[in-house]
Order: sequence, then structure tokens, then C-alpha cells
Amino acid sequence: FLTALYFANQNSEELEQAEASLEFLISEINDGRGEVLIYNPLSSTLNPWWISSWPSKVTRWNYIPLLESTYTGFPNTCKNLGWSSCLCVCKGKGDTECDEKGICKESSFEIKEGAIKIEDVPLTLNIEEGIITKK
Repeated sequence: FLTALYFANQNSEELEQAEASLEFLISEINDGRGEVLIYNPLSSTLNPWWISSWPSKVTRWNYIPLLESTYTGFPNTCKNLGWSSCLCVCKGKGDTECDEKGICKESSFEIKEGAIKIEDVPLTLNIEEGIITKK
């Protein structure tokens, strides 16, 4: 019971940090900042947090036959609210990961690479003409 309580509390804290970071990023963008520092949530090597923009072209592998395909992913979290585009901080960089453990906010800004891994904090992001890149 105590172990389950510990991990539930840790997950809740990480989601709060993700939401605070996303709100800060969007606030700084709206204030016209050209550079933003992101400090949280902290990523582990095995299970990193990502900042993603949607819609995004996502590469998937088809195993029969072994062909690469691209589709435009979009988290249900954004789609169900009627947003045409959004920014998310998620435990993973796919649309399903954002639905399972992530925070999304409506935004027309785009991550140039589709997703940026939150590592080596503080993470410095550049914002120019609606495009967010890792410095």
C-alpha cells in the first residue's frame, strides 16, 4: 500500500510540474520572449518527458511487410476539446503517451523537430516566428 501511495504521489507531482512548465512556456511565448528555460519535469533515461506539438507527422513501422509509414497523429486530449493544434508535455513523444500521461494546452506554436526531450535541465528553447527549437 505504501509503495503504491508513493508512486501515485510521485506521478501526481510530475504531472503538476509538467503542467507548470507548459503554462510557463506558453506564457513566455505570448509575452514575445525569444528564449525560454524549462526546468521540470525531470526525465529519466528510460522514461523521458517530451515537449510535443500537434498535429505532428509521426513515423511508424509496419512489421508485415517491414515498411515505414507516416501518419498525422493527434492526442485525443486535444481532439476532444476541438483544438486544431496544441502543445503538450508528455511521458513519451507519441499521441497515445500524451493521452495516458501528459498535459496539453491549445497553441499554434510548433516544435520544429516534432518533439523535444526534456534533458540536461535547464533546457533552453528558442522561439522564432511560431517555431520552437532546442538551443
